Amino acid sequence: MKRRVISIVTAMALCLSLCPTWALAADAGLDAGLCPHHRVHTEDCGYVPLTPGRDCAHGHDESCFLTETFCVHQHTEDCYPETGLEQDADAGPVEPEPSLCVHACSEDSGCVARTLSCPHAHDELCGYAPEDVGVPCGFACRLCPIENLIGQLPVSVTPDNRSQVEDQLDALLTLYTELTGDEQDQLDLAHCYDLLAQLDAANAQAMLGANSLSYTPDRTYFIYNDFSAKQTYVVTEVVCFHTFREGKYTYTMPGGAAIRVEGTGTLYLADGRVISENGAGVEVLAGGSMYTDATDLTVTGTTYGLDIASGTTVKLTSGAFTGGTAAIRTADNDFNKLLEDGYAYFDLAGEPITDVASAKSVVVRAQPKVEWSDANDRTVDYTGKPVDKSVLPVVSITYAEDLSGYLRYSYAKVNDDGSESAYVDGLPTNAGKYHIKANIPATEDYAAASSGPVTLIINKIDPIVNVPVAVSLTYKWYLSAAGHAGRRTRRRGDSV
Repeated sequence: MKRRVISIVTAMALCLSLCPTWALAADAGLDAGLCPHHRVHTEDCGYVPLTPGRDCAHGHDESCFLTETFCVHQHTEDCYPETGLEQDADAGPVEPEPSLCVHACSEDSGCVARTLSCPHAHDELCGYAPEDVGVPCGFACRLCPIENLIGQLPVSVTPDNRSQVEDQLDALLTLYTELTGDEQDQLDLAHCYDLLAQLDAANAQAMLGANSLSYTPDRTYFIYNDFSAKQTYVVTEVVCFHTFREGKYTYTMPGGAAIRVEGTGTLYLADGRVISENGAGVEVLAGGSMYTDATDLTVTGTTYGLDIASGTTVKLTSGAFTGGTAAIRTADNDFNKLLEDGYAYFDLAGEPITDVASAKSVVVRAQPKVEWSDANDRTVDYTGKPVDKSVLPVVSITYAEDLSGYLRYSYAKVNDDGSESAYVDGLPTNAGKYHIKANIPATEDYAAASSGPVTLIINKIDPIVNVPVAVSLTYKWYLSAAGHAGRRTRRRGDSV
């Protein structure tokens, strides 16, 4: 039994030896500021330890007490002589004095009270010292919360925890950016980088799937904070480039192009902010390829947002591009070639752009295509109600999703001189000549789209004429009220 107890004590001692000394602090209250990043209190943290007090060594004597007498004795018959009441010639009977009372006031009888009234004042001789509660440590560690978050991260990214990992890293990196450079150097972010790489691979794979490509990036490049580059980022292989979490951060190149695609490099540009402060935002040289697929992407340059050479493959499905000279320059001058099917160029206000070459800001958005099945005129008669859409040509909508539920119509009256009045929503009712358009309103995912006009004529109807029927007067004869024989009266409305 003794050997067993010794082995348990030894095991506990070994376990305690694994704990840092700061974890064994005796005073958990004042020493709460100690942690692996603040193992010893300093003047900067303001810590003052608790100082226990010392009792006074003075001993009370008679001079320290105040004695007061308050007699509580009540006289009895034994305290009086048996002579009865004394007579006073003037006042009459007089109560006798308790001449026989033997009571003496004392502490035992409760008549004398001693109250402590010590005049002693603490001094060096008595040794008294009050307790000093000290000052708590004022150090607030900003590294421990981040290390705790890192410790809560999963080992790897899975389809089930992907969103949770992104939220955890977002919160962690928000705290990280608030640290000083010295504090950042004390953190081990290796596991964070590993998870970010896994997220990048998943995002890149999703992006490739959206572009119907069968290969994966050789490299993913991400930034998790606003970043100022020292040189152009050159793409010579298949690279997915994006910022962390929905374009939240900015990649800036102070001199030259921010990103350049060379040789047979392929760039997949996802969410983010790419800025060149002295050149093009992105350059694609001969032989290179570039694709965009993002919800929040801006590319800005002092010359061009995009500068595209001949012999390249560029397909745009999203992004806002701005340049000091022009938003986009392409050596082939074929801007429609740069767009995936179903996409178009718009200005910052959402209006379509026809002259892309001179536009300094261009937004690429999805553009549904709305068309009539034929352009033949339609003629109907006036009914007093809005024309039914069934009399119009069939509408076809070209887009990745079914937008038939969003289809709307508008019409404009054609004046006698051939001009149009303003378009209004709905379908016309009154007789006349109209131009009809089919429309899809804009959303966050795509721009508004309208068909060309088709002509609708509503004919006037012929007036309805009813020929009046002749009315004849009919009279009947009756005896007069006076009853005169042979006399009759005739009433209007009676037959003759």
